[in-house]
Amino acid sequence: MSWEFFNSETRKAIKPHKCTLCGKDIVPGERYTYYAGKWCGEFQQQYLHKTCENILYAYTTDSNEYEWSDNEITEWLYDLHCYDCEKRINDECVIDERTENVLHCPIIRKKYEKEED
Repeated sequence: MSWEFFNSETRKAIKPHKCTLCGKDIVPGERYTYYAGKWCGEFQQQYLHKTCENILYAYTTDSNEYEWSDNEITEWLYDLHCYDCEKRINDECVIDERTENVLHCPIIRKKYEKEED
C-alpha cells in the first residue's frame, strides 16, 4: 500500500515536533520536511529532520522500497556503515555518549547531512 495522496514542504519549526524517523525533537528554528496525506485510508502527518529525510531518500533509492519501518532503516544503516566503523572495538560502539540507535549516531548523521538551500 502507498500514499493515496500527499503533499510535502520544507518548513521552519515554530514549535517542537518529534521526527517520525529518529524520534528526536525538531526544535524551534530548525528546518524540517512536513508530509501530510492519506495512507491506507487514514490521514497521516510526518515530520522529518532534513538529515533523516536524506537517510530515508538514500534507503528508498538503494532498496527500491517505498514502504519502510524504523527497524528496516536501522538495519540497513547498520549493515552499510557500522561493520567497518573505526569507532568499533570488539563489536561494541565506543562513540562518546553511546547512541541507543544507529539513527542517532553522529558519524552516520554527518554522512547524510547536506547543505541547506
